[in-house]
Amino acid sequence: MDCSSWPLFDIRMVKTAEETRLIAVFDTMIVDGSSMLTLLAEWNKLVENPHRELCPLGLSFRDYVAQIEPDPGRLTESERYWFDRVDSLAPAPALPLIVDPGLVGKPSFRRLEHRVNPDDWQAITEKAKKQDVTPSVVLLACYAEILAKAACQGDLTISLTLFDRPPSLLEVERVVGDFTSLVLVECSLQPEDTWLGFLRRIQDRVWSDLDHREVSGIRVLREMASRGSRLAKAMPVVFTSMLGVGSSLAREAIWPDNAWSQTPQVWLDHQVVETSSGVILTWDFVKELFDPENMKVMFEGYIDRVRQLASEDWALAKVGEFANFAQGDVSAETPGGGCGTVSKDSPDDASFREGIERELADLWRDSVGIAPNGRLSNFFASGGDSLNGTKFVQAVSKRYGISVSLRRFFDSPTIADLAEMVADELGDDGSMTIGTI
Repeated sequence: MDCSSWPLFDIRMVKTAEETRLIAVFDTMIVDGSSMLTLLAEWNKLVENPHRELCPLGLSFRDYVAQIEPDPGRLTESERYWFDRVDSLAPAPALPLIVDPGLVGKPSFRRLEHRVNPDDWQAITEKAKKQDVTPSVVLLACYAEILAKAACQGDLTISLTLFDRPPSLLEVERVVGDFTSLVLVECSLQPEDTWLGFLRRIQDRVWSDLDHREVSGIRVLREMASRGSRLAKAMPVVFTSMLGVGSSLAREAIWPDNAWSQTPQVWLDHQVVETSSGVILTWDFVKELFDPENMKVMFEGYIDRVRQLASEDWALAKVGEFANFAQGDVSAETPGGGCGTVSKDSPDDASFREGIERELADLWRDSVGIAPNGRLSNFFASGGDSLNGTKFVQAVSKRYGISVSLRRFFDSPTIADLAEMVADELGDDGSMTIGTI
């Protein structure tokens, strides 16, 4: 799908001898998880009654913009909270990879899915309420536990998806759009941890981080990039919980028989949604990066842990055993698996090659305001977003007199990949200088 032109969705009907199926694709530039629930719920209403008129919105874009302007004092406090932690923030889980991420062109995703037994879910929510923690944090803690075990890593950071719709705005839940931002949640596990101790520590961290949501995870990564941190390349392991988000919509929506999401710069996204048929837990992962069997084992271990929490006494529970448990600096990229260890301050990627790569680096700096650290630096982790990404691609197209695919850049947003794309379009080896075309 070309995200530089409308529409950013596609709906097809497939007929077979036995059935008719609808296939819908939506670009996440225009919808978040809550918006998808809105679309599915309204779609269901129109299927039941094609002549039904949906209530118009009284909310305007101006109303929304006026509400999201942060308080200057809170913004300053949040900047201090996050920027003081930038140099010590834990890396993403160093999960075992089967290939260097830089070698993956356009990623494709695979989904693992489990529907939680209703009795198990009721038991978990009741126990969570007694401990003054949210069900979402319970699942986040389980997720962090299995990731730590797979990565042999005690300190790690997970990108938490935040659906940031101002609650003071009436009808904002019915607006279709992308209201998501990211919060970087640090999770620290010790071999001697009790389950309750670990769980409460994560809950306290999440509450504290959300109290400083005026600074998003993207801004934190941008600050890392400005300080030359290797960790600014990506925080590609994500947790997305829609529990309590559009809960009434979720009960109204008809959940698809098959669904998956794919997002640029994300390697693994754990999604939680409560539908009319119960709670669904899914993992969407880049199949070019991970051994599918290994991911299946990890997912099954995670589901087993969720089942255990439904039946066991949390006061007696301990966190899982960590084979080869390792503390300290780790890399977020360990092709071939294992517990790779590198310094957080290792120099970022190879230097730019002369010609197109250096020229693209200049255009990158003009678009984002921060020069890329290396030829494999991630545009979005370096502070870019979809808007200045579009601006950057347009500048590249104009500079070289070619048509650069915005979708392809979003899939592989590095100087190295873009230079290869430009060279292919020019029919050149990439060494030419500006003005020779």
